[in-house]
Amino acid sequence: MLRVPENPPLTTLRDFLVEAGYTSNQLTSELGIRHSLYANLENLEPLLERTSGDALLPLLGRLFLVGWPAAIERVRKHIPEHILQLCLYANLLVIDDSTFAPAAVIIPFQNALLFVADAPRLRGTNPNIVIGPSSATKIIADCLFRDKASTALDLGTGSGVLAVVASAFSNRVIGTDINERAIEFARFSAALNGVHNIEFVAGDAFAPAEGKQFARIFANPPFFLSVKKNFVYSDSPLELDGFTRKLAREAPRYLEEDGVFQMVCEWVEVEGEPWEQRLQSWTADSGCDVFVYVGPGSDPVDYAENRFHEAGILYSGDRKNLMADRLNYLRENRVQKVASGVITMRK
Repeated sequence: MLRVPENPPLTTLRDFLVEAGYTSNQLTSELGIRHSLYANLENLEPLLERTSGDALLPLLGRLFLVGWPAAIERVRKHIPEHILQLCLYANLLVIDDSTFAPAAVIIPFQNALLFVADAPRLRGTNPNIVIGPSSATKIIADCLFRDKASTALDLGTGSGVLAVVASAFSNRVIGTDINERAIEFARFSAALNGVHNIEFVAGDAFAPAEGKQFARIFANPPFFLSVKKNFVYSDSPLELDGFTRKLAREAPRYLEEDGVFQMVCEWVEVEGEPWEQRLQSWTADSGCDVFVYVGPGSDPVDYAENRFHEAGILYSGDRKNLMADRLNYLRENRVQKVASGVITMRK
C-alpha cells in the first residue's frame, strides 16, 4: 500500500525528479523512451538498454518508468539518501536482496505532472489494476473547458489525472472511483503534485456526488466493449455502451446552470440505427446543448483485434479466445461499427 508522508512532503520527490529531467519531453529526447514497459515484458530488452547509462536520468527511467529493479550500489551512487528514504517510507521502493525494486511506476503527463500506477511487471490479472494516463486520458484532457470554475467532478478518476488537471482552474474538485485502489493511487498522485483542493471518494458513478451540483464534470469511464468484465478501469460494466449512455443521461442532474459535462467514450452503431440517432437518444431530454467530437471508428474485426493487442500491453493474463469472444459478442449484438470521441453537454 502506498503511503503519503507529511514531512518531508511528496513534493520533495517531485521536485527532485523534475529537476533531474524526469519529464516526458526529456525522457523522449535524451533516452529515446516513447513507450513504457508492456505487462507481458515484450519490450523489456530495449527499455533496459535505453536505461543502462551510468547517470541519474537513465536510472530514474529504469526504476520509475520501466518499473524494473536496479542494483543497490547503482541507486545509492546517483540518488541522495533523503530521497531514497522518502521512497522507502512511501512504499514506492522496497529493498529486495541486492536491489531497490519499484512497487509502482511514476508516469509523466503533459510533460511535468507525475502520476503513480501499478508497475507493469506486477500487474498480472488483478482486476483492480491502476494504469495511469492513457491515450484516452490525453484526448479528454486536451478537450477540457479550462475557464475558471467553482467546483468540478472527475468520474472514474483512476490515478487522479483529470482531477489534478482540473484543480488548476477549479476552486474545489471531487474525484470518484469504484476501485478503492484507484482512490489510494489518486490521493498519492495529488500529494506528489502538491495539489490540496481535491477530495477523493470511493463509489459507483454519481453515487458519491448525490445531492451536489458542479460547474464541470469530466469522465474517462470504463467503455471497452467486452462480454467478460475483466478489469474495472476499462471494461464497460453494462452491455455494449450502456454505461456511458447511463452517465450521459444522469449528468445533467448534477450540473449547475451553464455547467459542462465532458466524456471520452465509445459508442456503437447497430443494424437499423445510425450512431447519430443512438447518441441523440442519450441526450434528447437533457436540457443541454450537445457537441460531439467524433474520432476514429472501427468495424467489429478491427476493434476486436486492436483490443486483443492492447490486452497484451496492459496485463499479462491468458489471452486465449480473447479476440474471438469479443468479436462474437459484437456480432451477436448486431454491431456494425464502434465509434469513439468526446461528448460535451452544456446545461
